[in-house]
Amino acid sequence: MKNLVDNLEIWINPLANPDGTYRTGNTISSPTRYNANGYDLNRNFPDPVSDDPVKQKETLDMIKFMRGRNFVISANFHAGKEVVNYPWDRWSRFHPDDDWLYHISRRYADTVHLHAVAGYMTYLDNGITNGYAWYDIYGGRQDFVTWELHGREVTIELDDTKLTPAANLNSLWEYNYRSLLDYIENALYGIHGKVTDFVSGDAVAAKIFIAGHDADSSHVYSDTLTGSFIRLIAPGTWTLTFTAAGYITKTVDVTVVNDLATWLDVEMVPIINPIDTVPAKGLVLYPNPGDEFMRVVLPDRQIGTVRMKIYNSMGITVVDQNILHTFKDIPIEINIQQIPAGVYTIVITNSETKVTDKASFVIMHRK
Repeated sequence: MKNLVDNLEIWINPLANPDGTYRTGNTISSPTRYNANGYDLNRNFPDPVSDDPVKQKETLDMIKFMRGRNFVISANFHAGKEVVNYPWDRWSRFHPDDDWLYHISRRYADTVHLHAVAGYMTYLDNGITNGYAWYDIYGGRQDFVTWELHGREVTIELDDTKLTPAANLNSLWEYNYRSLLDYIENALYGIHGKVTDFVSGDAVAAKIFIAGHDADSSHVYSDTLTGSFIRLIAPGTWTLTFTAAGYITKTVDVTVVNDLATWLDVEMVPIINPIDTVPAKGLVLYPNPGDEFMRVVLPDRQIGTVRMKIYNSMGITVVDQNILHTFKDIPIEINIQQIPAGVYTIVITNSETKVTDKASFVIMHRK
């Protein structure tokens, strides 16, 4: 517990439907799932497909609250059955991280079974279920959080009895609290890191996705203020792609192990000097001005063996070398420490097609 409160920001919302809970007054008697306006608040969240408007104040306030914090993992609690329900609720297709969602749900229920009376939380698949496989709903909270906010949320049904007698509350806590702490601890696992600008060190707001795996908004983003990100995912080796406006796309391989955090700090290189009228097709140099090393990203038309020549302002060649360029978007690094400060021109010529690209740059050595 100390580890959780020392390393996580934890929010607890004890009551999401005050109208329904206190329908008859200041005591809880015959509560209902509907608010005073007659709306089921767990069918009132923005849906990934439906454009039905969200009108209820309770839902609007909760949406605003969650959008402002982008929780990594969350859960909402109901009663009526005893089962852990994981996304999706509205689609028959599985979430891309279905293996991970199944694992954390299975672990929650299995831990409950070690501490509860026989028969508690054994509904459906021994206490867990995919939402759609149980029954489909639209406008549910867990789909909203998982789809729009790129978080991960499950719904935990705690009791077959919708209005748990007060005398049974301590038992429910005893059955579930270890599972709940363990569930929260998932936020400390997976891939953790920070995305920063290679030149300035400032935070970069990047999209982080896994090609061939991510779908239905399962990707995540780095924080706009700190650059930090967390990607919860099943064990294995994954190739993460980082994209951000004004930066060279970067891919990184990372291995994830169960119940451990994998740390990954990523530096993204800004595109500072696109040459052509269509930047994606031109020769890209960075940083510009250069100091110690200059990196050159060649356009696709320069795939193959190329000749790189650098001229000073007097037209004298200071660098002349052949380079095998086989991977697109992978920069070539040039050591310019021994080249005097000044204005230079770089010319890249494909040895086979004779296509030429050129650009000017400045060397300004630190004193």
